[in-house]
Amino acid sequence: MSLQNLLKIGQIKEHPTDPEEVERLQIAAQRNCTIHRPPASVLKHVSDTLRRQRNVTDYTRDLIDESTVANGIEEAKHLLADVLEWRKTNGPN
Repeated sequence: MSLQNLLKIGQIKEHPTDPEEVERLQIAAQRNCTIHRPPASVLKHVSDTLRRQRNVTDYTRDLIDESTVANGIEEAKHLLADVLEWRKTNGPN
C-alpha cells in the first residue's frame, strides 16, 4: 500500500519536518547502526522477503525467527546509509 493510500484512509498522518528533527533522527539511527552497503538487488530481495513475512505474521500471529529479525536490522542499516548519501547530495531539508 502506498503512503498516499495510507494517508487517504487515515492510517497515517502527514507530519511536516524541519532540519533539526531530521538531524536528531539521523544521529539516533547512526548511534544504533554500523553501516554496510550490499548491492541494490540484494537489498530489494531482502526487503521483499521481510515484507511478505511481516504480512503473514499479521494474519497468523506467529513469531518471526531470529535470523529474519537480524536481516531486518541489517536492511535498516543499509536504508540508513542510502538516506545519508541522499542527504549529502540533496541537503538536510
